[in-house]
Amino acid sequence: LQQLRAEAQELRQRQREMAELELEVTIQKVREVSQKLRESLENYRRTLERRALEMAQRHEELRSDRQAELQLAQEDFDRRLEELKTSLRREAEHARQSTEHAMLHMRRLHEAETSSQQLALLQRRQERMQRLEHDFAEERRVREAMRSGMELEMMQQRKDLEDF
Repeated sequence: LQQLRAEAQELRQRQREMAELELEVTIQKVREVSQKLRESLENYRRTLERRALEMAQRHEELRSDRQAELQLAQEDFDRRLEELKTSLRREAEHARQSTEHAMLHMRRLHEAETSSQQLALLQRRQERMQRLEHDFAEERRVREAMRSGMELEMMQQRKDLEDF
């Protein structure tokens, strides 16, 4: 029995030593992979920084080209705008004179139309009020009839309950 215990103890000791050895090998592999991963990340970061610098330079070149194009377009736009303003001033003066004459005529027509619309509106309003009053009276009659019917029914039920 002691020999078996000793063998079991020795077996456990060997297993422990093998496990520790495997653990050390695994830890070494993890360290190697970790180191390779750090190196890869550093290379990737450097590549990204280089690409960002290249893109920033390209962006600056495009921005300056675009700025020059915009400047030319702005100058052309300003010239055309000034020509358009001059033309519009002439047309506006002509339109103003025509409009004053037309406005006088329209004002007279509007006053006549407004007064007839106001009369029609008042008439529609009065008809609507009469219709609403009639509808209200009708609704009131119906509700009073319903209330009377309900009162009779309640009195009948009370009487039936008293008789019961």
